[in-house]
Amino acid sequence: TNLPRSLPQWQPMRRMHEKEYTVDVEPRRAVNPETKYIIPVYVQDEKPESIGHYYSSVGEQGLADEGREVFLRIRHGSGQIGSKYLLLRDGGRLEKSSFLGGGYYDGYVSQVVAEVQVMELAAAKSESNYEYYRARVLRAIDLSLKNSIVVRGTVGYVSMSASGPSSGVSAQIVGGNYDNRGVIFGEGNWVFLNKGSKDGVQVG
Repeated sequence: TNLPRSLPQWQPMRRMHEKEYTVDVEPRRAVNPETKYIIPVYVQDEKPESIGHYYSSVGEQGLADEGREVFLRIRHGSGQIGSKYLLLRDGGRLEKSSFLGGGYYDGYVSQVVAEVQVMELAAAKSESNYEYYRARVLRAIDLSLKNSIVVRGTVGYVSMSASGPSSGVSAQIVGGNYDNRGVIFGEGNWVFLNKGSKDGVQVG
């Protein structure tokens, strides 16, 4: 090859004092391909039972990020220091598509906003029926905490393993996390079916 003369000529490096090293090779650990995801939205028969609501946050107003301190307004006697709670946004009744004549299904949509843990009573004036608590966001699912209610519970997880059995139950998509009427949905969206465990639908 024709290399520029300005390049220095290659010179063999002088060997340094050689040392002996021992290398232990461990077998590769088995990897569990199972992946679990937080359930960001669900439908239940009744409206979620609220024990309070999000009041304010420390720092950026209303942003839901893990580790952020927030203030909750909780019904007197319902809050417990150290306990975990869910912040939900009421999505209202599950609507029927106009293609099906409109109206509503017998179900209420709940959007999961965050999971929080109560740390202490806040130094605020308590009302007759409510108290103010300082809490910390453990898991953030939505971007905004505004207009969220406090309910008892923790986030739910679902496995997306490909090893699940095929279901022979025929069901219809009636809603989802991006479309409450089940008209627009795509790969990766969470959807609601009009069949359940009583019809033979199983988890997984």
